Amino acid sequence: MRKVACPLWRDSRIDPRSFSEHLCGEVAVQLGHLDARHLQANVEECFPAAATSDSLAFFDAPTRRSSSAT
Repeated sequence: MRKVACPLWRDSRIDPRSFSEHLCGEVAVQLGHLDARHLQANVEECFPAAATSDSLAFFDAPTRRSSSAT
């Protein structure tokens, strides 16, 4: 599985509780869509503190383009 480069994985200023929102904003723009299995695997590997049932609940949502990206 190809990894998506996302600088937010290494950004210690990101609060793990809101990490999935930041991830979606960045990666959705880069990919144009969200692949839930791909993103969840990368979050678990690259940002273990965010790998909780609450923060990963986002990945159970239907695929959608993020409108909150800046």
